Amino acid sequence: MKDREMQVLHKNSLGYVAKCKCCDDIQIKFGNAILSFTNEEYKEFDSFFDAIKEDFELEPRDFKCDYLVNTDIDGLILSFSYNELCQAIELMNFSNVILSCNKLLFQ
Repeated sequence: MKDREMQVLHKNSLGYVAKCKCCDDIQIKFGNAILSFTNEEYKEFDSFFDAIKEDFELEPRDFKCDYLVNTDIDGLILSFSYNELCQAIELMNFSNVILSCNKLLFQ
C-alpha cells in the first residue's frame, strides 16, 4: 500500500490534524489514536466537537478528572485529561482556521 502524502494543518503536544494531498481525507491524531475522515465526516465531527467546546467552557475547571467525550461515531469514546482536552480544542480550532483560509485562497 502506497503511503499517502499528508499536509499537516496544525500540531501541538497532543497530536496533529493533517489533510491528504491526493484525496482530501483528513486525519486527526489524539495521543496514540488516529481518526481518519472524509471532508463530510470531518465537518460532522467538528460540529459535534463545537458542542463539546461550548460545554467545556461552561464547566468548572477540574484539573484532576478525566473528561469522557462520547462521539457521534459508533463505539468511539475519547478520554482526555483537562490539559489534553484544552489541546484537542486548540487543535480543532487552529485546523479549522487553516482549512477555511485554504478554501478561500484556492477556490
